[in-house]
Amino acid sequence: NDKRNNIELYNIYPVPSNGLINISFNNNINDIPNQINIYNYQGKLILIKNIYSNRNYLLDLSNKKSGLYFIEFIFRNKTITEKVIVEN
Repeated sequence: NDKRNNIELYNIYPVPSNGLINISFNNNINDIPNQINIYNYQGKLILIKNIYSNRNYLLDLSNKKSGLYFIEFIFRNKTITEKVIVEN
């Protein structure tokens, strides 16, 4: 996927994170994901968040170990994965 196009879809902040990760989907897009999956660095699924009509979400990983995590956005016709660092 073109990284530039993904940036236009959403913002993930702060990076690195203390475990509280904000995700905001831009208002000018019609397609927001219907699910967000979070995986640890080993690829184990640790959190599933179903998405409804909101454009702003808070993911709480503050009870997880510090390290690398993957956020997978499941759209109707595509999947996008982003990396985040959690420093607790």
